[in-house]
Amino acid sequence: MVDIEVKPFILNDVDLTLDGNGYASAVNNVEIAPNGGQLVTFKGMKKGSVFNFPTEPTWQVTLGFAQDYETANSLGMYLFQHYGETVPGTFTPKTGGGHWEFDAILVPGSIGGAGDAVATASVTLGCAGKPEWVPAAG
Repeated sequence: MVDIEVKPFILNDVDLTLDGNGYASAVNNVEIAPNGGQLVTFKGMKKGSVFNFPTEPTWQVTLGFAQDYETANSLGMYLFQHYGETVPGTFTPKTGGGHWEFDAILVPGSIGGAGDAVATASVTLGCAGKPEWVPAAG
C-alpha cells in the first residue's frame, strides 16, 4: 500500500467568480457539496440476492456573504437582479492553484439582519451538472 501525502490548506486566499465578476472579497464561506447521491439496495428473499445501485447526486454551491445593496454588481445585488439565471462560476481554494468550474443557478440572498452586526446572508445556489476540477497550469 502506498501512503498518500496530504496537503491541507486554510481558506484565506481564495478566488470566486460568477459570470466573470470577482466576489472573493464579499464572501466568508464557499462550499460546493453534493446533495443526495445515495446507495439504493434491493435485497431479495434468496440468500445472497443483494443488489446495490448508486444514485447520481445533484450539486449545490453555498455562499456566505456580506450584504451590500449600494454597490453596482455587488454579490447581493447581482443575485437579486439575476434570480433564476444560470451563469458560469469558478472557485479557487488557493489563489494561483487549481480551481473548480460550475454552472450556478442564481437565487437571491436575504436582506437585513441583527442589530449592531455586519449584515450577512447565506444562499445555496443550484448547479447545472457536476463541478469540474481544473488543475493549475504548469
